[in-house]
Amino acid sequence: MATKAELGSARDEYYRCLDRARSSCSDCNYQQALDWCINSFPFIDEMMQFERKHLNGNHSEIESISLALYLGPLILNQKCLVEVASLLTACKRIEKNTTANIAAELQIARQRLWVAHRFWKMLTKNGATNNDDISTILEDHENLRIQLISTWDKLGLVRIVDDAGPSRIELVTNLNELTSAKCPACGAIGKARKAKLLEEVSCPKCKSRVVFVQIVST
Repeated sequence: MATKAELGSARDEYYRCLDRARSSCSDCNYQQALDWCINSFPFIDEMMQFERKHLNGNHSEIESISLALYLGPLILNQKCLVEVASLLTACKRIEKNTTANIAAELQIARQRLWVAHRFWKMLTKNGATNNDDISTILEDHENLRIQLISTWDKLGLVRIVDDAGPSRIELVTNLNELTSAKCPACGAIGKARKAKLLEEVSCPKCKSRVVFVQIVST
């Protein structure tokens, strides 16, 4: 059985990862935010134990899990959903000791990911889409539509065109086009296809598994 000091140390590490996930999310570095969420997972059980025993804490949700389930579908990341499922299987008392229905939230995230992939596939096939087409794909998912477009706009992948005709969403550039990007771990700069900016890759310099951040010219 872990000591109070050991549980407290795990709690500190959990919140360190969570703080970095929040910071990365604020900087629109969503893949890095997901990485920090996943890094927090090994410390969740002991964090919860410490707060129950020593702080009389109750958990209505686990923020790093909730953040991972929210962000994953927005950047087409299935890995984080697999990690959440593995965590719930390996440590069943995490869900038992929170009032949230994490399994149900995971299922919703899987559905959101499936819808997001359909929307992305339509965009990459046609280069643009109007609101009628979006409504067909994202029927009953109005909040997800807003979140996807906002996220992809912040990542520089799409733009909203609202001219004389109906508003539409366009891919900003050819996703096969090379662009400058920087490793968030070591700062190394290289070239990559824009489509790769949604994928985790190994940095050639520091070997970290990261999502390179596009360098935007000003």
